[in-house]
Amino acid sequence: MKGNIFFLLLLFVFMACEKEEQVVDMIKETEVSTTFTVTFENIMSNYTFFQSGQTTLILPGESKSYNFVAGIGTNLSIAKKMVESNDLFFGFGELGFPLYKEDGTPVIGDITSALHLWDAGIATNEGFSEEDSLMERENSTIQLADSLDDGLIYPAVDTMVRFFLTHNGENEFVLTIENISDLGSTPSAIAPGIFAIHQGDKYVFKANAKASDELEAMIVDNNIDLLWNQVAESTGFTSIIGTGIYIVHNAGNPIFTNGEKDRGEGLEILAEYGNPEVLTDALKGNAAFTEVAVFNDPVGNNVLNLGGKLVQGDRYEFSFKANAGDYLSIATMLVETNDLFFAFDDNGLELFPNGEPINGDVTNQLQLWDAGTEMNEFPGAGAFQPLRNGGKESTDEGGVVRPLNDEFTYPTTDALVRVSIEAE
Repeated sequence: MKGNIFFLLLLFVFMACEKEEQVVDMIKETEVSTTFTVTFENIMSNYTFFQSGQTTLILPGESKSYNFVAGIGTNLSIAKKMVESNDLFFGFGELGFPLYKEDGTPVIGDITSALHLWDAGIATNEGFSEEDSLMERENSTIQLADSLDDGLIYPAVDTMVRFFLTHNGENEFVLTIENISDLGSTPSAIAPGIFAIHQGDKYVFKANAKASDELEAMIVDNNIDLLWNQVAESTGFTSIIGTGIYIVHNAGNPIFTNGEKDRGEGLEILAEYGNPEVLTDALKGNAAFTEVAVFNDPVGNNVLNLGGKLVQGDRYEFSFKANAGDYLSIATMLVETNDLFFAFDDNGLELFPNGEPINGDVTNQLQLWDAGTEMNEFPGAGAFQPLRNGGKESTDEGGVVRPLNDEFTYPTTDALVRVSIEAE
C-alpha cells in the first residue's frame, strides 16, 4: 500500500514538473517569438535603351566602325546629319532596324537599303550646302526627304553612304559606315551622331512629330551634347526579377554552400529559369526548417501578368514567425542573366543579432550569386537567357556556387533591389 502511495507521489511530482516545463517553454516562446515582414523591391530604372554610343565625323571617302552588344528582339537606331544640308539626317525607320531575323539569327551584311534620309522639319531646304544652314525656320515635322513636295531633288541614300553589319557569333555586332558621297553628285561629310540599341517600341525620333530640342541642337547647331546626354541617361541594364523562395532555419545555408556544386535540389531551375517550385518542394520535407515558402505575389503600380515575376518599381512582401537563433535565407533570379540569383551569405540573415529582432534596410547583406550551372553571357543580351532562349539548351558550366565574379559589368546590388525587414 505504501509502495502505491509512493508511486502516486512520484507520478504527481513528475507530472507537475512536466507541466511546469511546458509552461516555461510557452513563456519562453512567447518572449522570443517574433513576426517579421520582408519587403523586396525591384528599384531598377526602366531604361529606354539597352546600349548607346556616339558616332564620329565621317568625311567623303572615309569609313568608321562601331561595336555594340545586342540581344534577340532588339533594334538599332541612328541619327547622323548630312552636313551639306539645312536639316537632313540619316536614320532608319522611327522604330529602328531589327538586328535579328524571326528565327533568331543575326542580320549581317549590307543594310543600306533600310536607311532613309529624313528632313527634321526645322529649316526650309534650299539646295545642299552649309551656307544655307541659317535659312528661314520651317517649323514642321520630321518626314522622309523624298516625300517632300518642295521641288528639290534629294540624293539617293545609297549614293551617299553604305552601312554594313558583322556579327561575332554570340551577341556582339560591328556597324561600319562608309561615306561614298565623293563618288556621286552630292559630296558631303556625315556629322557626328548617336546610335542606340532598344526594343521595337522605343525610338530616338518620331516620324510626323516635331523634332525634340535635343535633336534640333544636333541638326542645326552641330551640338551633339544635348541629345547624347539625353540618350546616355536613358541607357542602362534593367531586368525583371524571378519569383523566389524563403526559408526560416537555424545556422547553415539550406540552399547552397559557397564554393561547392549545386546540390541538385532545384537551385539550378531557380537560377536559370526563375522558377522556385522544385526547390521549394524539395526543402519543404525537411523538419529542420521552421518555414519554407514561395514569394510570387507582386505589389505595386506596374504589376504585369508575368507569372508573378517582379517588374521595375514593384515589390514582394511576405511575413513569417521566427524564434531567437533563427536565420532567413532567400533566393530569387535576376532574370536578364544566365544563372545569377540574389541571396544572403552562407548562413543566411541572422534574425536576432545581439538577441534583438532585426529591423530596417538589409540590402547590404544581400548579394548576387552565380549558380555555376550555365555559362554567363553579356547581361541582358545573351541568347540563352530566359527571355531569348526559345527553349534552346545551353552549355553546362560545371562550376560551383560562388559570389558573382566574371568578365562582365553589372550594377551594384543596391542599384538593383532594396530589401527591408520589419519586426512586429
